[in-house]
Amino acid sequence: RRGPGLRRVLGAVLLVAPLAWAVVANGPRVDASRDWEAQAWLEGVAQALPPGALVITGDDRHTFSLAYLQWAEGRRSDLLVVDGDLWQEPWYAAQVARRGGLGDLPTPCPLAVLVEHVLPKRPVVLTSWREELALGRAVIEEQGFWVIGGDGNARRIPGAGLSAGNEWAAWRVLRAD
Repeated sequence: RRGPGLRRVLGAVLLVAPLAWAVVANGPRVDASRDWEAQAWLEGVAQALPPGALVITGDDRHTFSLAYLQWAEGRRSDLLVVDGDLWQEPWYAAQVARRGGLGDLPTPCPLAVLVEHVLPKRPVVLTSWREELALGRAVIEEQGFWVIGGDGNARRIPGAGLSAGNEWAAWRVLRAD
C-alpha cells in the first residue's frame, strides 16, 4: 500500500513536469540575454537628445529605457520624460509637473497644452510620432526620434542635424493641408 507522501510527490512531479518541459523546449527561443537592441537605441538616443528636452514617449520600451537611464544609471537628469499615454492621468501629470518644475501648468491637460507650455523654455522630443503635436510646427527628424520646435516659419536645411551650434537648423514644417 502506498502512503500519502508518495501521492504528494507524484502530484508535485505531475504539476511541475509540464512547466519544466516548456522551459527546456522553449528557453533558447525566448532567451533575450544577448538582445542588445534596447541598449543600443538608448545609447544612441541618450547622446543625441538635446539638453533639457521634454521627451514625450508613446511606447513602453522608450519610457522604461529612459527611466532606467535616469534612475538606475543616474544619467541625463536634465531630461523630463513624459509617457504620452499616461499624461491624462491626474496623479501622473501632477507627479511629472512637480518633478519638472511645471508648477504653473494646470494638470491634467492635453499633451498639446504641455508642449505649448514648455516649448519656449526647452526643446520637445517625440520618441513615437504624434502628428497632432507636430502639425504647424518645425520638426527635425533624427534617428529614433523627432525634435519639435515652435517656429512654424522655419525651413528645412538638407543634411543639417543636431550638432553643436545648429540644433535648430534642420527644421521642416508640417502643415495641416
